[in-house]
Amino acid sequence: NALHWLATPDNAALRDLWAGRLTLSAPWQSSPHATAETALLFMAGEATVTLRQGNDYAASGLKIGIPERASSYYNWPRGDLLFLPPHWQAHITPRTSIVEMLVFQAWLPETMRGSLPVWVHGRDVALTNYSAACQSRSYVLSAAGAHRLHIGTVENADGYGSYPIHPERWRGEQLRYFMIEPENGEAVQRLRGRYVTGAEVDTAVVVRSGDVCALPYGGDTALLRTPNSAVFYVWAWIETEDEP
Repeated sequence: NALHWLATPDNAALRDLWAGRLTLSAPWQSSPHATAETALLFMAGEATVTLRQGNDYAASGLKIGIPERASSYYNWPRGDLLFLPPHWQAHITPRTSIVEMLVFQAWLPETMRGSLPVWVHGRDVALTNYSAACQSRSYVLSAAGAHRLHIGTVENADGYGSYPIHPERWRGEQLRYFMIEPENGEAVQRLRGRYVTGAEVDTAVVVRSGDVCALPYGGDTALLRTPNSAVFYVWAWIETEDEP
């Protein structure tokens, strides 16, 4: 079992948003975080999950994940998403040989720390078509409670790097986890603007499957794929109250 946390392009930490990848082959129990909301997005496999806060059980024996791995990113799996508020923990037992998850954490102010865990089924995500090929799916929370994380996917992206569209005065943080078909494919991600840390950036980077980019705000985040390839990414973003 291994959890790998991923750094930003300049190895500087973002302030409120973190990302990692978790691979499990045996039972594993998360450590409850006192101030952050944690989102587990299943990318492959299936597991049984028990949710707990102290002696309080929210759910036991919850079956979540992706029953079957897709044969191609063109049939990209939409995994289940589990939100854990502060102080909650998950005990995960794989039901397949390997379970893979993306892990996102967002710091929450004290007024937002009283929510209950939320499970969003991968087949129930909200779908938006940007063209005949490009689609975006958003994991919309239906349960009441304060959540700071926004998570979704963009499929067959080509020049659609500005999605999702943020509020006009958005000054938050955003991470993208890339998957590219074929397996050795690559794309070019534009980075121009200012990070929430204050660092300015004006560059373009090559991204491959498994890469993560921290995007600045400023709106210029175009994405260019190579011929005969398809680009997909998971996006996670967080709102902030900071002024420009």
